[in-house]
Formats: sequence, C-alpha cells, structure tokens
Amino acid sequence: MTNKTANYQLNQWEPGDSFLRTDFNEDNAKLDAALAGLETKKCQLQTGYYIGDNADSRHFDLGFAPKAVILSTYDGKTNINNDVYGGVFVPLGSEITDNKPGVTLDDTGFTVYFSSINDQYTNSSAVRYHYVAFQ
Repeated sequence: MTNKTANYQLNQWEPGDSFLRTDFNEDNAKLDAALAGLETKKCQLQTGYYIGDNADSRHFDLGFAPKAVILSTYDGKTNINNDVYGGVFVPLGSEITDNKPGVTLDDTGFTVYFSSINDQYTNSSAVRYHYVAFQ
C-alpha cells in the first residue's frame, strides 16, 4: 500500500489492497501520540470566588502556576477611582496602578492584597470577588 494521509501518514487503503493488523496498530499509535500532544496543549481554567477579609495579603492555592488571572468584584468592577479591585493579571507583568499590583501570581496560585495606602483593594472586607485562573 502506498496511499497515506498528508498530516500523520495514516494508511489509506484502496479497494484491492490487502492489509495487516500491524498497519492498524501503527496507525493507532500515531493517533494516540497526536491526541496526547493535544491534551498537553489545551487551555484549562479554574473559576471561583472569595469574600474579602481586609487581611494585608491572602494567598489562594490553585495547585498550579496560573498563566493569567481575571479578577473582579461581584458586580464586575475592577477599578474604582484609580483603586485596584481587580483586572487581568499575568506573571511578571501584572496590571499595576502606580507600581502597586492588586494581584501577584506564583508557582501555586495567586495572592490578593488590601492596602489603602497603596490603593490595593482586591481583599476588601465583605466584598465578593470572582476569579478565572488560566493554566
């Protein structure tokens, strides 16, 4: 047999071709490897919420290093009068207001802050915050 698919070189039989079990096994191995490669490249996310408690900082362990975190108050606010209540945060390039990050990301999750001096309100008491973390 000489016909193969363009991308993965899978067998393409013609009506008169004979085939062997090894032909199918080879094709299945190629398909399995290709699907496994897709599994490692897909974007996964975790959603959640928390109620702020006015602690200076508070870490949320996600079990993975997020590539980005989107955070807002329950009603979708991210910035009020230049005070940081949320936003889009990424490692080493977090949204910064006057050099004061509202959220920092690390190898296990993210940290939120409360500081009226630094205009950081991502952990304000009794405020419900929602987040989406991308792995």
